[in-house]
Amino acid sequence: MERDLHATLLDAAPHIALVQLTDVAIGTVRRPDDPPSGGRVPFGEGDLPLARILGDIKDTGYAGPLELELIGPLGDSEGYAPVIRRGVAAAEAMLGAAGM
Repeated sequence: MERDLHATLLDAAPHIALVQLTDVAIGTVRRPDDPPSGGRVPFGEGDLPLARILGDIKDTGYAGPLELELIGPLGDSEGYAPVIRRGVAAAEAMLGAAGM
């Protein structure tokens, strides 16, 4: 993650056309060439500081589309429907709390 994501987002704000959101469990991606879903967990169940990130995004004034990336290894093991439902519920709650 960026060292100063807030400043980076503010600088990039005029150029942001889409924001992709996901969550990961730190320590589960072992190498940069791991599969794209490596470490991905349902939104809100990982280790990223999502509330802070959403606040940083809001501070840019961004009002465009948000793409929620939900599918990861748990979709294969638990089934996609429950993983998606949990991620969407967490995202709705966090976006609401962030005023987005």
